[in-house]
Amino acid sequence: MRRALPLLLLTTGCFKPYEDLAKLDFSEVAYESDFVTSEDAVIQAFDTELSCPDGEPARVFVAFRKSLTGAAPTALLLHSGAFDYIVQPDEADPIGGVHYRADSRLSRQWGIAKVWETLGLSRFPVDPEEASLGTLPATLVDAGYVVVLPANCWGDLWYGEELADPSDAEPGLSRYGGGFAQVMVDAMFSPETTAELGVRIPVSVNLEEVHLIGLGSGGRGAAQLLSSGANTSRSFRSVVIDSSPDLLGAYLADPLTWGPEIAGYEDIYGGALATIDQSSSIYALAQANALPARTAVIWSSLDTQVPAGAILPTGLAVNELGGGQVAVDSGLEGHVSSNRDVDLAANVVAYMTEGAVPEAEAPVR
Repeated sequence: MRRALPLLLLTTGCFKPYEDLAKLDFSEVAYESDFVTSEDAVIQAFDTELSCPDGEPARVFVAFRKSLTGAAPTALLLHSGAFDYIVQPDEADPIGGVHYRADSRLSRQWGIAKVWETLGLSRFPVDPEEASLGTLPATLVDAGYVVVLPANCWGDLWYGEELADPSDAEPGLSRYGGGFAQVMVDAMFSPETTAELGVRIPVSVNLEEVHLIGLGSGGRGAAQLLSSGANTSRSFRSVVIDSSPDLLGAYLADPLTWGPEIAGYEDIYGGALATIDQSSSIYALAQANALPARTAVIWSSLDTQVPAGAILPTGLAVNELGGGQVAVDSGLEGHVSSNRDVDLAANVVAYMTEGAVPEAEAPVR
């Protein structure tokens, strides 16, 4: 397998400076990167009625080819890195104070920057440990997929529920990442229910070809969507999970190493990490044999961002299903392998489309 491409690629292509991302107010731009080969690929973006903690509207990006005709296969991609919390609060500012992250991830600007990085268009990496090059969305778009990328600005691992009336939101630390992800699913299957939230998919969706991708913390959001009663009558053609902290209880086994993460997870989930593992995880879904036949779990034994115990048991459980599901160890250094290795990205898209098993340095055993 080809190893991760040199970081030199981060300095080429169509990039937008990090500090200007919040100012981007386009409705459509060309999708041009080192990995997009389609000349008609575009990115459309729109604001929603859901509010980020900084009071700004949450934003959605949709990448696709303009030449698409008819209903198209559509992938909801939940990005990685959506985790932050306030360590030392500032009484005068509900989202101020000292954060877990050096730069707050509780803002519209950060969410936009992260999506831009996920697309491979960021000059300044948001998560350097990922070395994200945008290989996965580029490969999906070239293959004729519509890729929907909501920008998480709540730092909640895609867990928090949506507001009953999002227009009533005031600036402050309220978390709605999980609700945002659910709204995007609703927009695909029942678009008439999301119009008042300003959420729409600009291309006709093939309801038999709706795919779900969770990168890093986005895997937590994917597990929540798959576990939700709101989606019991909806079918995902494939599910791809890459480098997800699936079993949060694994962090509790090593508090010296993962103490700050444990504190943040307990803040988000109310302290019930073991309960969450049993009710909303890919592992629990595998145990219940409730995963789509095309479910791929990707992780790396060289990933230092997630303890092995948070994903390895999940991979073992998935591989034991025997229904076409697969778990593989990419063998690549760093976090989120499929979005920085062009060959692995191609393997993943082939699996989503045809059921072809992704290649790997070593299967999870």
